Amino acid sequence: MVPGWRRLARVGFAKAGYCARDGTGDAARYAQAAIERACVTKAVARFAEQVLAVEVEAGVAVGVRTHQGRRCADAVVVAAGLASAPLLAPLGLRLPIHPVTGYSLSYPLGRIPRPSVGAVSILHKVAWAAFGQTLRFTGFADVGQPGPGKIEQRFAALQRFAEQVCPQLQGVTAMQWLGQRPMTPDNLPFLGICQVRNLLLNCGHGAMGWTMACGSARIVSDLVAGRQPAIDLAPYRWNRYGLFGRRGDQRWSSSR
Repeated sequence: MVPGWRRLARVGFAKAGYCARDGTGDAARYAQAAIERACVTKAVARFAEQVLAVEVEAGVAVGVRTHQGRRCADAVVVAAGLASAPLLAPLGLRLPIHPVTGYSLSYPLGRIPRPSVGAVSILHKVAWAAFGQTLRFTGFADVGQPGPGKIEQRFAALQRFAEQVCPQLQGVTAMQWLGQRPMTPDNLPFLGICQVRNLLLNCGHGAMGWTMACGSARIVSDLVAGRQPAIDLAPYRWNRYGLFGRRGDQRWSSSR
């Protein structure tokens, strides 16, 4: 399945499990395509506009304030990853969303044999897969904000691993990238309504953001449209830890 990569057996990989239905994909390309498709209908994307605050009047979300002014809305959905916590804190929603940093190196394949499947080394905590003519290695999970020394150390470790399993990568320049997973203590996101009417949450998905993206979006859209979501949202409620306010049974209301 990985022609030309027989060296894997000589660097400590004795056995592997093969999942025929497993797959990989490019999350960035998917997100870009989703935005483009949405904008064909009625969506408007404002990429250069920074949201500074959620606007609330008499306990009801009425829009957002950006660096370009106020944007009024019938409903506000907070789906901002790590930035969700500081946006919600002024509203009394102190959500425990914490950064867990991961790293990746992306190599141009060129004439290097392209692996036909993605793979994960549990021992090294590194995964790799090919996307078109790019071979990407990802790994590690550092809690909190890593310093420059830690970042350099992690990229160096990824590079050593990549060159160990595929010596043809030696001397090839890779693109470095790091991202921060918005983790919660129980590894579940915050979904649905909260104490502020017409404000919905869709954040804290950790490492499973893309995996849960479509399902989470369906849940939020069902709530906005007045439909009953397909699953019980109790495990995902904003105050499930019992630390951030009273437990309530507030219902979604489309009225302002």
